[in-house]
Amino acid sequence: MEAFSNIAPGTDLCQLPSGPVPPGESIDFTKTDLQSVANGVTITLTIFAGIFVLTRLFDNFRKPQWSDVMVFIALVANITTQVSLSMHARLLRHTWNLPLCWLTGDYPKWFYIWSILSAFSLSFSKIATLLLFLQIFTVSKAMRIAIRIGIWTTAVLYLSNIGVSTYFIVPHNGRSWDESVMDSAGKLNISTYWGIALSSAVTLIDLYIAILPIPKLWRLNMSTRKKIQITAVFFVGVIAVVASVTNLIIKILSVLRDTYTNDYTYFSAVIATLSLVEMDASLIIPCSVAFSHVMKSYVLQSGAWWEKVLSVVGINGQSKDTRQTRYCSPSWHPVVLDQSSKKRNIYRGNKDEFIELSDELLWGNVKLDVRVPEAAFLADNI
Repeated sequence: MEAFSNIAPGTDLCQLPSGPVPPGESIDFTKTDLQSVANGVTITLTIFAGIFVLTRLFDNFRKPQWSDVMVFIALVANITTQVSLSMHARLLRHTWNLPLCWLTGDYPKWFYIWSILSAFSLSFSKIATLLLFLQIFTVSKAMRIAIRIGIWTTAVLYLSNIGVSTYFIVPHNGRSWDESVMDSAGKLNISTYWGIALSSAVTLIDLYIAILPIPKLWRLNMSTRKKIQITAVFFVGVIAVVASVTNLIIKILSVLRDTYTNDYTYFSAVIATLSLVEMDASLIIPCSVAFSHVMKSYVLQSGAWWEKVLSVVGINGQSKDTRQTRYCSPSWHPVVLDQSSKKRNIYRGNKDEFIELSDELLWGNVKLDVRVPEAAFLADNI
């Protein structure tokens, strides 16, 4: 910033604002601006995201998958970002309410760390969501291709973001972080425009993920009420879409109206807050089916635990080595599946309406190769 070079030696920087004071505003270093709102919203969503992730890990405890590892890493990244954001919440304010002495090398350093954590969290969360779709719609060839395109596009976007952020934010040529903050404060550079381009692509990816399963779900043979319930579970992604769209709009407006240069700390604070909101929302999506299944199996059904104990000890006419499942379609009959029996296939109708279920989605401890309608699986697990 040019104003920094005009500061006389020996001036107390803590008495100076970090930017010009616009007409109608006054300097107030005690005003926290976004601190309370940012902490309130992000902490609440991070707690919800943590509950959903832990519920998914509980549901898949007996046979974890790589997608479970991804959501766990994403949760660690979200919690780390949340703790860091709360520790530096005093920086989430307008430039004229931010003492200049607070703009040390830690300011760009923490934003760089947040961008890296965001890239890992969002990429892993979105890929885990797409892997969930791949698990549910595994028989449909067109769906598999669409899902794999989404996975590779997501991976390339966020890996490139890590590279661009590292190149343009990390100091080069022996310069320190303290020197870089004075050079880049309030300036628009390539990384700013790259952020707009990335946000545009991410918004399209979020819309792609939110819309992808809807046509397939609404072609299933089930009641409209059940379709709406299942669609609502997957449509949690609308929160991520709203956050990414809002983030994109703010980035564009800050450049077009040239307001970023005068109030860059405030815009950076808003973008950081919305990024964490998107991280939490994106993390909830791949855990929503498992959360719904656990709520249905262990919470809404008060007798579920007692019935499980009875079935294990062989009471109520069911052996501990036998499991039974019933499907909602009238054309399907109860099928008894024995743990010691050979693999068997259950097939009716068009194969495009069928999926392959792993043991974790049914009982978690019986290895079976069962092909059942997508409608039956979703009705039983959501």
